[in-house]
Amino acid sequence: MPNNCHRHNVSCEYDRVPNAKLGVSSPSSPPSSTSSRSTRSSTPAPAPNTALQGVAGVTTTRQEYWKLRVFHNFAVATSDTLPGSHIPAVKDCWSLQVPILALDHGPLLNGILAISALHLISSGHSDAGLRSYRAMSLNAALETHREALSLVGEQETADAACFTSILLLVDSFASLRHRPLGNTYQPPMQWLRLTHGDRYLSGRNSTGRFSHLLQPLPDETPFSRETLDAYRQAVSLLDSIEAAAESGEPSRALSRGLMSFACLVPAQFLQLVEANEPRALVILGHLFALCAYARDLWWVADTPCREVFAIGDHPPLTMKPLVEWPQKLVTRIYILDKS
Repeated sequence: MPNNCHRHNVSCEYDRVPNAKLGVSSPSSPPSSTSSRSTRSSTPAPAPNTALQGVAGVTTTRQEYWKLRVFHNFAVATSDTLPGSHIPAVKDCWSLQVPILALDHGPLLNGILAISALHLISSGHSDAGLRSYRAMSLNAALETHREALSLVGEQETADAACFTSILLLVDSFASLRHRPLGNTYQPPMQWLRLTHGDRYLSGRNSTGRFSHLLQPLPDETPFSRETLDAYRQAVSLLDSIEAAAESGEPSRALSRGLMSFACLVPAQFLQLVEANEPRALVILGHLFALCAYARDLWWVADTPCREVFAIGDHPPLTMKPLVEWPQKLVTRIYILDKS
C-alpha cells in the first residue's frame, strides 16, 4: 500500500509504524492481563478481572471471552453431537440456524452456552471461570425457559422453545455422570421431569422384547388400570428404542428416541418412579441400558452403566431376574467389548 501512494505522488496514511503490539489471546485459554501489555514500559497494564485488551483495540472481559468461546464451540463441535445431527440437514440446523435464532431468544442462547461449556469441561477444560460461566448460563436458561413456554405464540418462538427443551434435556442427562449414587437409589427426577409433556399415545400394547415387564409377579399387588396403562406406554417406548438399536441406527439417531422417553412417557409413570416403585425402576433400568448403545456421545459416556447397577440393587429378590438383561447388556458394552 505505501509503494502505491508514493508512485502516485500522494501522501500516505498507511506507512505509520504502530506504537505498540496488540496482544492476541490463545483460543484455548481466556485472555490474561499480561497478554495485552504494550511494548512501551510506560503503558500501564490493565488490572486483573477488568477489561482486557484484545485485537484492534477491542476490549473484552473474561465473561465475554467465555461467551464467545463457548458460542463458537457449540457451532463447530457440540452441535455435531446432538440428537439427529447424523443427518446433514439437522446438523446444519443445529450449527447454523439455531445459533442465529438464539440471538433473539434468551433461554435458547443460555441453553446453548450452558451445554457447550459443559462439553468443554467434559473435554478437559478445567478453568474456574469456565465452570462459573457454565453455572450462570444454566441457571439463566432454567429460570427463563418455563416463562418463555407460557408465552409461546409465533412459530419462531415455538421453535426456539423446542430447541431449548432439547438442549436442557441433553444437558440434564450429561450432568447425571457426576451425581452421587448411594446405597439408596434416588431416581433422576430432574432429568425425567425437565421437559415432560402429555404428548403420548394412549393405550398402546407392547408386543416386543420387553412385554414380560408387564407381567405381575405372584406376590405383587395387582396394578390399577392407570398404573398398567402407564407401564404399557413406557414399555412400548422401550420396544421402539430397542428396535432402532438392533437395526444399527447410529448413536445420534438413537439418542433422539432415548431423550424422547422423558418427554413422551405418561405423568403417572414418573410418579411411580419418584415413589421408587420397583417395577417402575426396573423399566427405568432398561432405558438406561439402551442408552449404552450411545456411549460414544460425550454426554452419555458411562452414565448408563452407573445407573443400571445402582438400580439393580433396589428391586426385591423376586424381581431380581428382571434386571439381569440390563446388567448383562451394559457389562458387555462397557467391559467385555473393551477387552
